[in-house]
Amino acid sequence: MKQKLLALILLSFSISLFAQPQKVAIENTEKGMKLMVNNQGFMVNGINWDYFPIGTNYSYSLWTQSDEFIKQALDDEM
Repeated sequence: MKQKLLALILLSFSISLFAQPQKVAIENTEKGMKLMVNNQGFMVNGINWDYFPIGTNYSYSLWTQSDEFIKQALDDEM
């Protein structure tokens, strides 16, 4: 049992010795900032959520509504 445990510990340490760390940096140029991983540009995908009732446009702000309305809108959307 002790030999199996020791082998498992040695295996986990040896795997970490061969792991290659990645170089992560932020490049700041006149065009803007860019995330770089291993000296190559890296794209981060994501989403942006905003609440717009039907019939409103970009000038609508949920956060200027009453607290009850905000809570209901967030409960419905989330």
